[in-house]
Amino acid sequence: KMLVADANIARKVVEDRLEEDPGLGSRCQVGRMTLQSLNGSFTIDGGKVLTFDNELVWVAPLEHSGFWKWVNNDVTPGYMLVYASDPTKTYLITEVNGEPLQLRYLESACFSDDIERHIRNNGYASQGITKHNFEIDFNGRPYWVLCNFEPTIGFKGRDAKGVITVDIQTGELAQYGIDNAPAWVDHIQPEEFVENQVRCWGEYKAGWWNSVFAQVDVQKPTPGMVLVYSDGQSYWYTGMQSAGGDAATSGFVLVNARTKEARYYRVS
Repeated sequence: KMLVADANIARKVVEDRLEEDPGLGSRCQVGRMTLQSLNGSFTIDGGKVLTFDNELVWVAPLEHSGFWKWVNNDVTPGYMLVYASDPTKTYLITEVNGEPLQLRYLESACFSDDIERHIRNNGYASQGITKHNFEIDFNGRPYWVLCNFEPTIGFKGRDAKGVITVDIQTGELAQYGIDNAPAWVDHIQPEEFVENQVRCWGEYKAGWWNSVFAQVDVQKPTPGMVLVYSDGQSYWYTGMQSAGGDAATSGFVLVNARTKEARYYRVS
């Protein structure tokens, strides 16, 4: 189950698939791609059954291709799915378990249907929330998923306290803590939060004065953080290197993307 299709390859194949339907391709476009792990099975268009066993897939909603497309059509008819291990398995899904899909709350929608405005107008106008990501549950139903956070150290020490899901079709919002979040939500901890905390750990674990003057055992994360999967669990991965050099990696860190449990592994 090696990951063959990255985000660019996945977008190319789903856009090609969308263009095979000229009527749909003229009024919709592919939204942001999200990588997630799926379990279970559900039925899509034509009665075809898709079965997953910790399968990595790329998913993306169909977005309106412009303001007048939103005015004329109101909703989009579904989403795209492509297997990350086999990009030849690409599906345009407009029906799940016998029910037609109608995606209303989208990034390309306007006024009260705009997803950002919908979230803010339903109890989160003054709360800390991150950018929303598109995911589907184990039954194939589409949602927006975002993190709810609060500052813990000053104004920039942000820490995730839970996750919010938004049903794209009905607009229903649900809030969960880290311990009771749905199993299909892959990552609760935002990349930028984890990256900042790993950086602070490497720099300040022996104190601020040490980080400035002595700099004994001061480390920094290598550029870039990657989401990796193992046995259905997702982890943020980054290498660690000495603050004085940028060539050798001294170890790496894996942070559970749901619970934020962190482990540091020395190369030796």
